[in-house]
Amino acid sequence: KFHQSKKFCPPEHLRYFSFSSIQNFMESYGFEKLCQISSFPIEIFLLNEKTDYYKTQFGKTAHSLRCSISEILDEFDIDTLIPFLKSLADMRVGNDIIGFYRKVD
Repeated sequence: KFHQSKKFCPPEHLRYFSFSSIQNFMESYGFEKLCQISSFPIEIFLLNEKTDYYKTQFGKTAHSLRCSISEILDEFDIDTLIPFLKSLADMRVGNDIIGFYRKVD
C-alpha cells in the first residue's frame, strides 16, 4: 500500500549534518557506521549556469526534477537501489544522508 500512496517530496534547504559530521556524532555516542546512503544529488544542477538555482529561477524546476527522479528510483528493486544510493554517499553527494549504525559493545 505504501507504494500506492502519493509521493511527498518537500524542498530541502537546511543541512543539519554532513557525511563526516553525522559519522563523528554517532561514533561519539558509541556507534559504528555500517553504511551511509544518499538521495539524488540536486546539487548537480549547480554545475550549469542555466540550471544553477542560486543564480537563476530554476529552483522550482530543479525540485520538480528531483522529485520525478526520486519516483523513478522508487521503482527499482532494493538490491539495485541500495548500491546506487551508497555510491552517491561514498562520493559525498546528495541532500539526504541516511546512516545505518550499530551500537558498539
